[in-house]
Amino acid sequence: MEQFYLYLRSKGIGGAVINFPGQNGGGWNIPSRDMIAAYEAGDLRKEVSLKEGYTNLEGDWVPVPFINKYNHPHAIRGRTDDNWPVIRYADVLLMLAEAINEASGPTSEAAGYLNQVRDRAGLAPLNGLDKDEFREAVLHERRIELAFENHRWFDLKRTKTPQQLADFLNAYGDFEQSNPTTTRGGIPFSAADFVFEPYEVLFPIPANQILINNELTQNEGYQ
Repeated sequence: MEQFYLYLRSKGIGGAVINFPGQNGGGWNIPSRDMIAAYEAGDLRKEVSLKEGYTNLEGDWVPVPFINKYNHPHAIRGRTDDNWPVIRYADVLLMLAEAINEASGPTSEAAGYLNQVRDRAGLAPLNGLDKDEFREAVLHERRIELAFENHRWFDLKRTKTPQQLADFLNAYGDFEQSNPTTTRGGIPFSAADFVFEPYEVLFPIPANQILINNELTQNEGYQ
């Protein structure tokens, strides 16, 4: 989160670690243009979750977005005093909404759980959706509500076949390469960037495990 810490320094706040200006940390976990555009107008979560740039020490605006969620100055390097959420109430509400929709369709109960999350974010309720539309609405809400909390990959993996997931990710890669979120410091994309094959939904089985149990066979696609 180097950009965040530069922003703090530009405001005279100092380094990431309180009273230690030189301890600024670093990182390149940058929200994409697509992620930024996914927030609805008026969504209160956007300002909390990300920033679209920062002001450098010279007072210039630098349009490099960064993740703002769970970023807080702290006293000991590497210890931010933030507990990483394993499960949150909003996650449970959205799981309930999704499960009810899959079992019984978009009932008023399912809509109620979804709209609790939207109401907290300052958004209008969603009503009158059919089953497929409701499913997509829940997945979109999960993307926004749980942004940068390590849920998105698993949501995509469980709702798409391996080929659908590969097609989705490769199309996203094409979009990012045609309209990069940042200038990348002039570094060009390589031929291997944003290339995803269906077999990569599974990790390879470690070779030592296959040596231990010769009845194991390597997952398809790996040598």
